[in-house]
Amino acid sequence: MKQEYEQIDHAQLQDVQLFIVGLTYRSLHMHREFEICWLLSGETVVTMNRQSHHFQAGDLFVFNPWQPHEIQAAAEEEVVILSLQVSPNFCKRMYPTIQAVEFDSIELSSSLTPNQIKNLKQQFLQLSKRYFRREPYFEFSCFADIYIIFSILLSCHPWRVLSEVEKRSKHQKIERINRIIDYIDNRYMDKILLGDLAESEGLSMAYLSHLFMDTFNQSFQQYVAVRRFEKARLMLDQTSLNITEISLSCGFSDPRYMTKIFMKQLGISPSEYRKKGLWKLSRQTTYESDTQQRFFTVSDTLTFLNRIDPKKL
Repeated sequence: MKQEYEQIDHAQLQDVQLFIVGLTYRSLHMHREFEICWLLSGETVVTMNRQSHHFQAGDLFVFNPWQPHEIQAAAEEEVVILSLQVSPNFCKRMYPTIQAVEFDSIELSSSLTPNQIKNLKQQFLQLSKRYFRREPYFEFSCFADIYIIFSILLSCHPWRVLSEVEKRSKHQKIERINRIIDYIDNRYMDKILLGDLAESEGLSMAYLSHLFMDTFNQSFQQYVAVRRFEKARLMLDQTSLNITEISLSCGFSDPRYMTKIFMKQLGISPSEYRKKGLWKLSRQTTYESDTQQRFFTVSDTLTFLNRIDPKKL
């Protein structure tokens, strides 16, 4: 399982990543950092822990480290997200507790007042401009901005400290999820049985079935079908193989089953999808397996940020 974004390297500060990404779909993933997201345009659905969260342009949300989540545009048009990823290592010397902090909710609007949201956005925007302009001594200004952002979050958004037992249990679950996803990604083109996966993990089928529902918000068979669908969608975009060849390459029993999945996921057939060319973006688009997203260059990022009026946030 890919645990972090594959992105244009804008790395400038240790333990910090800041970028703008346009996407229609980001498969289930997790990363070691806290991630604060500002949805700049579009509508998106974030799925995690058997729940779906709907966000509109202007909304802010936050992910805990190692928190599996999936992001999908609510419509065919891509969404644009400003993302700040900060490792707990960033401030562990001055605030060691941060390594065990877990926010209770990803929806910041659930606890922050409109004025606090405005302050957070203004701080986020200021940080982003400083980060990408790289003026002299920008590092110190960025550090200050990030500390203020976390001060707002910790002061206003509910969180708790995980016990040592909870941390160990969380780590073990993360390792198991990674193994399960890797197992399926390496075998999706063949017949995959829940029993075989359960045996490889030393689990009962009943336990593994519940784990899938709790983690992926879908059954084992549904998850496998969606992974095959995403592989097939990528091949339709990037290869000239015909529908039958793609369906067999992706593990579908026949083209009709692949068509059924496409109709369920997109409302159109594979041939219609290819004909419409629903994902034709610029050369900056990066494909990683079944994920479809593009990362903005520094120049494009600054152009986008400069269009945002801090007074109108």
